[in-house]
Amino acid sequence: EKLKQSQENLALQIDFNKAVLHLSKNEYNEAIDLFKKTSNILEVPSYLNMGIAYYKLDSIDNAIVYLNKIYEKQDNMKEHTFSYMSACFYLYQISKDNKYLDTIVKISKKYKNLSEHAKRMLADTYIILKEYENALEVLNSMDYTMDLKKALIYIKLKDYEKASLFLKKAKEQNVNPNTQDKILWFLSFTDLKLNKIDQLKETLDLINDR
Repeated sequence: EKLKQSQENLALQIDFNKAVLHLSKNEYNEAIDLFKKTSNILEVPSYLNMGIAYYKLDSIDNAIVYLNKIYEKQDNMKEHTFSYMSACFYLYQISKDNKYLDTIVKISKKYKNLSEHAKRMLADTYIILKEYENALEVLNSMDYTMDLKKALIYIKLKDYEKASLFLKKAKEQNVNPNTQDKILWFLSFTDLKLNKIDQLKETLDLINDR
């Protein structure tokens, strides 16, 4: 009996991984079908991903149902911190009710040992709240460099020197052509703001050469 249960759980774990792959490929209906099965053993992550999939499909009522299954169970705040924060973040995107953002901030202060994903979400929350210094503090505590995001915050703060510095770092580290284009346009903006005309010419030449 135990062996049978173990085999079933393993099969559901494989299905969960397949569902995540469907989600990453924007195959939302296929993902939802599998997450409905996997919610038997992986309830909270399955509900979260179903909520996200329904949100992406613009099936907002269904998204709210599954996100609220996580949000309304307070134990999830401690046991499934990232999923709880994610549910709050998507519920904010749907409702624009700041109580969800406030909850994310409260959780971050209560549970200090946040994952990198949770820290990134917290930084995005602070950006929405226009608490840019707090966002930078979170980003600086992360193992993963978020140089482009830091640069855009410094642009918001009108600190164009630091913005330019982080844009150059991001340019060195990023190979995605679309991201490279964005970085170069932001660099041209900071060059202009800093009155670095020669640098601006070089940046515009790089843009024209792409």
